[in-house]
This record gives sequence, C-alpha cells and structure tokens, in this order.
Amino acid sequence: MLKPTLAKNDIKAKRIIGIVSIIVFVAVTVLGKYNLAGKSNFSFDVHVFAMLNAIINACVALLLVLGLVTVKQKNTNCIKTLCCLQCCFRYCF
Repeated sequence: MLKPTLAKNDIKAKRIIGIVSIIVFVAVTVLGKYNLAGKSNFSFDVHVFAMLNAIINACVALLLVLGLVTVKQKNTNCIKTLCCLQCCFRYCF
C-alpha cells in the first residue's frame, strides 16, 4: 500500500488548500464580470452540450449508487468494473 504524501493535519496541506481556494475565488470573481462568450452566432443549438453533460452526470450518479451496493455486497470484481466505468464517464465531458 502506498504511504500518503501528506500527513493528517499537515501544515503544508492546509497551505496548499488555502492557496488553491484563494486562486479559485479570485478567478471566479474576476471572470464573472466579463462576458467571455461574446455575441457569437452558432449554427447549432449550444444547449446540446448541457443535455450531454446532464446525461453523463446521471450515468455517473447511477454508477456511484451501483458501486455503493456492490461494496456492501463485497463483490470486488464488480466494484473494479464500476469504478473504471465511472471514471471513463467522468472524463468524457
């Protein structure tokens, strides 16, 4: 088994989490003031991407619930397959 890089209640981990949190907050605040999409006219319905994202999220949620059920049943082969499928779905979009 691999040893963790950061220990529990590690000061280094708290600093990393704090720095990343501040960077994300500042980025969201700054980018929220600008319309990066502009007024471009697409020849297709851009809401298709939102629908695809919702379908993928629903599949991942279903796989997570199935994974929980298989963990409780202690079915290791099925757990590995479900975890791999879930990772593939997560990284699709």
